[in-house]
Amino acid sequence: MKHKFFKAVLFGSLLTIASCNSTEQANTILAQKYQGSQVDAFFLQYGPPVRSFRTKAGDTIYIWAEEPKNYFIPPTANTTLNNYGTTSYATTNFYGGGSYNVQCQLKVIADRRGVIKQIVAHKDTVGDWDLSRCHEVFGKTK
Repeated sequence: MKHKFFKAVLFGSLLTIASCNSTEQANTILAQKYQGSQVDAFFLQYGPPVRSFRTKAGDTIYIWAEEPKNYFIPPTANTTLNNYGTTSYATTNFYGGGSYNVQCQLKVIADRRGVIKQIVAHKDTVGDWDLSRCHEVFGKTK
């Protein structure tokens, strides 16, 4: 009985991991959607780049970034009540807490005519609900 349960849990875990979207999947979608299109159209839809660099060959490398989302994680607390005769006191310890940012950044390379030659994730954090923030932003089907 335990053996069957273990197999079911293992299969479910593997299925869950396999269904997660990755940066590689986001890069594939980006290339399919935008490679060969005009860089201006991309920036009009998603906002301007944060940096750019012109190469000797005449290509332009852009870094595009969405506004980062910052999530606060509250600490957990553990309170212990101690009694010594008729005296009581409490000790509270706090653990963890902090924050993390969620953001997708892309590197977009366009030729001198403004045609996108390459578009890939430059920085891809964990998303709101997925393993790839870039996949959350660009992997939606319309």
